[in-house]
Amino acid sequence: MTPSERCVWQLDGAVFDEHRLELRVNDQLIHLERRQIRLLSHLLRNAGTVVTKQELLQSAWPQRVISDSALTSTIAKLRRLLGPELARQLKTVHGYGYCWQGPVRQLANATYRDTAPERETVPPPPALLPALRQLILRRRGWLGFISGLLLGGAAIGMLSWLL
Repeated sequence: MTPSERCVWQLDGAVFDEHRLELRVNDQLIHLERRQIRLLSHLLRNAGTVVTKQELLQSAWPQRVISDSALTSTIAKLRRLLGPELARQLKTVHGYGYCWQGPVRQLANATYRDTAPERETVPPPPALLPALRQLILRRRGWLGFISGLLLGGAAIGMLSWLL
């Protein structure tokens, strides 16, 4: 999926933003892994229709041979993260695949960005450059002194070996 194809989805009590790769359930940010994001995105794009296991495997693990148990495990983890209300909307069609049966609405990107919670801005750290510069110069001074001693000792050793 290219960035221009990414959408913002309004679910029942949640917002899934494919641009930011974020899922917010009841205004709480839920961390999803890459495979879970791909599966949820594919299911939401095909909401109301049954998606085969093979289609989901291709979506989450492109160009790889993966067993059905990996898909089942990832779906189970996704359901736990979604919470009980949203997990009930992800139906298993035994022997065939999965279907998202809950209400899904695609939001305009500007609408979601306007209503997204404000992120706290962190002030920039105090200027540490002068202190770091002094520390580096001090170390370089000691290193230069020590390396000079070592090179000088090596030179004297070589001269004494030659003579």
